[in-house]
Amino acid sequence: MPRQRLDEVLVRRKKSANRQEAFILVTAGRVFVDGQKAVSPAQFVSVDDVIEVRPEREFVGRGAYKLEAAIKTFGIQVSGMVCADIGAATGGFTEVLLKHGAAKVFAIDAGRGKLDLKLREDPRVIVMEGVDVRALGDAFGKRLRAPARRAALAEAPRSSRLRRDTMPARRFERSQTHPPRALLGEHSETMDLVTIDVSFTSLRAVLPIVRGWLSEEGGVIALFKPQYEIEDKSLLKHGILRDERVRSALVETFRKWLQSDAWRELGFMESPIRGSEGNVEYLFYLHSPRTREQPTPPAAGGTK
Repeated sequence: MPRQRLDEVLVRRKKSANRQEAFILVTAGRVFVDGQKAVSPAQFVSVDDVIEVRPEREFVGRGAYKLEAAIKTFGIQVSGMVCADIGAATGGFTEVLLKHGAAKVFAIDAGRGKLDLKLREDPRVIVMEGVDVRALGDAFGKRLRAPARRAALAEAPRSSRLRRDTMPARRFERSQTHPPRALLGEHSETMDLVTIDVSFTSLRAVLPIVRGWLSEEGGVIALFKPQYEIEDKSLLKHGILRDERVRSALVETFRKWLQSDAWRELGFMESPIRGSEGNVEYLFYLHSPRTREQPTPPAAGGTK
């Protein structure tokens, strides 16, 4: 199959006016080939490659455009909401939530040091790094080190705190689906909206945990990544699932699981941006009528 220079293809496909403009677009990091950032205007591409010219950076992470599209498509009014961003990374989803007026965002990520500095310093953002959401109760117990959160715990009534060193391990594991209310003292709100963008993990491992955090009308926007939901990894080529029929089958299988686990689908769309490896992804807007009721911790200075 013939291969051509990227800058020439950009001009031919009318994505740039000339090769000089193509050079500027590529060096600015705005050109992506099959989901991968182009490294040089002189690199060779094939006629079947998907070439995108992305807008100038508006958010700290490219994933932000996925959530931005979902909020608009699903008609969600984020203003005043308490939110959780699971898989926050650089903070693209967190930034979008704040842009739309979220009152508070818990930025949760298994990694460390990824969150953009401007978000890290935003008083509306509760930074939770080094936290695997699948064991969030344990991680909260170990990592509540920020001064503000230590102060919140100190001021909270003893009955509203959970301490790992005073709980049997088995009992602590059972408490892990209630971490925000049980372990954050004054930050004891239920979540109005939870966003999920995780890798190497099925949504089926995360959603049962998240259900326990939601307010009565709370919802979830979950990024469905077929490459992490498929069991037969031989169908992946260099980590990419190209077969549309297999992707569709995975979506339908996931829908059946949602129904079996009492999740209601309020919206569905294909992501406007492919994954970092070029995978097609989807966004679900979900609500769980079976949200568990959780007791609100008593106010400091008295009992309820």
